[in-house]
Amino acid sequence: MTASSRYPDATAESHTIADGADPNGADPNGADRKVCLVSADEPDRADPALGPDAVAGREFATARKGYDRAEVRAFLTTVAAELVAVSERMSELERLAAREAMTAGDAEPANAEALLEAIAAEAWRDQVLADLDRRRRELNSEVMRLRAGRDRLRADLVEVADEMADQLRRLDGSLQAARSAGDLAEQKVTSESPRSAEEWRAELEAARLAGFATVGAASTAATEQRSPEDAHEPLVADPDVSATMPDGDVMEALEVGELFARLRAERSEAPLGDDPARADS
Repeated sequence: MTASSRYPDATAESHTIADGADPNGADPNGADRKVCLVSADEPDRADPALGPDAVAGREFATARKGYDRAEVRAFLTTVAAELVAVSERMSELERLAAREAMTAGDAEPANAEALLEAIAAEAWRDQVLADLDRRRRELNSEVMRLRAGRDRLRADLVEVADEMADQLRRLDGSLQAARSAGDLAEQKVTSESPRSAEEWRAELEAARLAGFATVGAASTAATEQRSPEDAHEPLVADPDVSATMPDGDVMEALEVGELFARLRAERSEAPLGDDPARADS
């Protein structure tokens, strides 16, 4: 008969593990649980009063009727070995718990810093996206405004181009009409017969009677105003008179202008059937 068969409850009384706990001492909910050695006399003590050596070297009083000493000693040796294993396991679990606590303490600031950096990066990203969206809306409105202005300018340019084309067509027609009128007037002038000296004298006399000064009249008046004593003196041009008297080119221009005026008058009277010579007389 072995010690385990004779003492079936000895192992259960030596150590117990909490229900639902991990055999390695880890709580399934994340918290660490300690494996407690519970003796039969003191079930709530975490550290047993007897060590493995005390259990193995325990002596009992002999009696006439009792247990086999060898079996008891073997059982106590087994219990002492289990106590040693449990103690080593507890020390290892405590070291692991301390190590995990240190690792968690070191990782917590790093994780907090990384979390703060991630939050700051996300806030900055949201700000950048908001700025880009606002800038996009502003650019879209500016593009729409420029397109509207471009369309209005294009319409105005088309309208101005049409007006310029109309004006050019009108000017071209006016230029052609002016050229035709000039050619007709030139043909009429060149087709007329030259005037005689009597007609020229009659026209000059009419101009003198109308108040127009002529070159011959001015020379005659100057000769009549001279005294007999000054008849033999050379004529000296009066600066005031010379300044007011027209030169030959101006007189020629005046005569040409009078000639064209007379031609216009004759053309206006020609449909009435009047004779030009009769009109001059």
